[in-house]
Amino acid sequence: MRIIYVKDGESKLYKFIRYGSVLIVWTIFLFSIICTLLYLIGKLSIDENYLLYAVIFFIGGFIFHTFWETKAQYVYQYTASLIPVASVGLYKVMDFIWNRIESLRSK
Repeated sequence: MRIIYVKDGESKLYKFIRYGSVLIVWTIFLFSIICTLLYLIGKLSIDENYLLYAVIFFIGGFIFHTFWETKAQYVYQYTASLIPVASVGLYKVMDFIWNRIESLRSK
């Protein structure tokens, strides 16, 4: 583990872990936003109400730690609550792409 903690973050492994984790977090945020927007415009069925609870939990924790603790490092624990939401968003995007491909093949 000593190779990660090189002076000024010059280690290639450190940069890989850092940029990889940033990519994962932003991917989770992106697909969560897609899923939330689909929910709000009515494209998701009423059976998927549990997704709203995960989003409310994330927003509540984000606001709490922004005003109370004022440290962004505490918000990352709430990112895990968005993983189910992001998976539904990813599923809906992949389903949309698959339907487009199938409609192009049938023509």
